[in-house]
Amino acid sequence: MSEYISGACNIGPAEIKRRKQGALVGAILFAVTSFSFAITNAPRSTRLLVFIPALIFAVGIIQARRKFCVAYGFLGLFNFEKTGDVRKITINQDVANDRKYAVKLLLQSVFAAAVLTALVTLA
Repeated sequence: MSEYISGACNIGPAEIKRRKQGALVGAILFAVTSFSFAITNAPRSTRLLVFIPALIFAVGIIQARRKFCVAYGFLGLFNFEKTGDVRKITINQDVANDRKYAVKLLLQSVFAAAVLTALVTLA
């Protein structure tokens, strides 16, 4: 997709690349943190901190795969040009659709991060 579709697609290739880079950073931080906690036998309460990099990873990968920026969705924006060249959505129903989809993707991201956190915490 290379055009805005209400409630489905609000970012183009440059923004998708940024989301993939963010997901990679989150994945690396998650792996390093998880490994560190495992080799130091960190308490379970400390291991809960892996939720943060897990969420960074999950939000990034879900946004990239769905071609939809959660923040843009909440703010009523879209971008298919160079990074940062955002445009405002002017149709109220489109903004409502985007916000609904943004909530859905955010909840999916939190769930994925919670599962990853549970794997580390309970191991």
